[in-house]
Amino acid sequence: MKKIFLSLSMTLSLFSFVFANNGDPVIPTTNTATTTTAGVSLDKIFLSDYEGAAMYVDFEAVADQIVEVNLLKENKLVLEDDVRDLPSNTIYELNLSILGTGKYTLVLMTKDGIGIQKSILIDNELTSNQ
Repeated sequence: MKKIFLSLSMTLSLFSFVFANNGDPVIPTTNTATTTTAGVSLDKIFLSDYEGAAMYVDFEAVADQIVEVNLLKENKLVLEDDVRDLPSNTIYELNLSILGTGKYTLVLMTKDGIGIQKSILIDNELTSNQ
């Protein structure tokens, strides 16, 4: 009786070990790259607060890594910030209340040299986005 019980328990242990790894199938991952940005909305990248005193840039909404943030006024560089070291899930804040009246262009440069632009109009003490 002991031999039967021992052989039965060994057989069950062997089968449970063999079939224990029979779980979900492994789906191979594929790396795909797209060059179109039709699905990306600027409203998801550029956000502003209710008062219009700050603009936020969501780096995670951009498919490529952002390496530089530039602010231009009349094609003259006002602000240049190297953001290579920031994580890809960063939300970058730009304080608009310190800027003077005028039309500005915020340019995000990706590591592939692609520029994403947003026009900003600051009129007197009120800030509005275009």
